[in-house]
Amino acid sequence: MLQTLPADARPRESAGNSVDPLRRQAQQALQAGNTQQALERLNQALQKQPGNVWVRLDMARILQQQGDSARAQGLMAAISQRGATADNLYAVALFASETGRMATEAQLLAWIPDNRRNRAMRELAARVRFHQQMADADTYIAQGNRTAALNTLRVLAQTPPRTIS
Repeated sequence: MLQTLPADARPRESAGNSVDPLRRQAQQALQAGNTQQALERLNQALQKQPGNVWVRLDMARILQQQGDSARAQGLMAAISQRGATADNLYAVALFASETGRMATEAQLLAWIPDNRRNRAMRELAARVRFHQQMADADTYIAQGNRTAALNTLRVLAQTPPRTIS
């Protein structure tokens, strides 16, 4: 969980109010197969720092894996309004990416001003554009428009994102 975030996207906290130990305990509980304990540790972290988007993301990921999509979505939706912080929008976009909601992911990233994006945000936005263009090419092929599909793929070949996931 914590390790899946780039260093420049990890939360910055004062030492006395850090939830990192609780997040690490949650990760250890997950590795031991104890999702209930992991959720309890993350709930404690969320009580300590209600606005911590990364704790919410950790919890949403676990809930999603348990099949509780509605609760996971609700946890992230609470912090995804237009005008939210760049970190909030990025965390929700990551979750949308992990759950296959490309349109939502693109919308959330579009709400982050370019001058507020860090490297990880820019890379995620590039991957979203890539996947959207691939979907466009698939649509053109399904419609029988081979020329449009080839043109879209040529553009992609000239400017691929650094990483594709």
